[in-house]
Amino acid sequence: MPDSRQDQAAEEIVDHYTKTYDESQRLTDGFGGLERARTEELIRRYLPEEPAVVLDVGGGTGVYAFALAALGHDVHLIDIVPTHIEQAKARAQEPGTPSLAGLRVGDARDLEVDDAFADVMLMHGPLYHLTAREDRRRALTEAARVLKPGGTLLAFAITRYAGALYGLTEGLIYADDYRDMIRREIETGERIIVGVNEYEVDEEPKEDIEEVSEAEQRRQRERLAELREDRDNEAVEDALAGLKDAATSEQNVMPHIIDAVKAYATTGEICNAMRDVFGEYDG
Repeated sequence: MPDSRQDQAAEEIVDHYTKTYDESQRLTDGFGGLERARTEELIRRYLPEEPAVVLDVGGGTGVYAFALAALGHDVHLIDIVPTHIEQAKARAQEPGTPSLAGLRVGDARDLEVDDAFADVMLMHGPLYHLTAREDRRRALTEAARVLKPGGTLLAFAITRYAGALYGLTEGLIYADDYRDMIRREIETGERIIVGVNEYEVDEEPKEDIEEVSEAEQRRQRERLAELREDRDNEAVEDALAGLKDAATSEQNVMPHIIDAVKAYATTGEICNAMRDVFGEYDG
């Protein structure tokens, strides 16, 4: 059973996704859609022939779980956040949505799953949020227990240097507060989540939604039109065609995405190229 430290870690994760962050929208468009397409490509490389029994542990609202169910796999979605499971259940009721074999609230460190149950386990969220060595050890031990002999664990983690890299590209690394925060992340591996484990405040957050004026929208459309007029559109088409070719094969698509960016292809054009190959999940 989880100890008091595990309960505290679970409470922080649940609070973050219940009160602060809406995970259901993260992978729907823009760079989130690009991340989803790339992740689905990686997952498919290691899937056995369907139907396989797949555990999606820490799978959020079920974006990847439903996609794998659509391929014919028996997918069980487990997430520690009750809101995520409720959202997944609501999605499962929508017409045309592939059926999941199971949905439940659960902790990656203490799974209520039989030994040697699954052919494949996806582990996204747990290794994002569990930064303590003992927590990660328990989660990985549980993965080994519930996987069949020779089963596959697809685990995803975030490098402790991610904040430093972001700070360098955005110029934030020169701010004392940000640099101190990144030093702590690198030294401890603990991800700083503003408002959850650092810089907490007592008052309720104010809803201050930025509205983009018509003038600003018009200016952005004009800038986009200028970009498309000035760039080498033949190079853009070649780069996007190369991306599509890579997406239909076993190639790594990232070099082709970078080529498209260098040719000044827009985020929408890159996502559309991936969408032409992988389709779009509409659950």
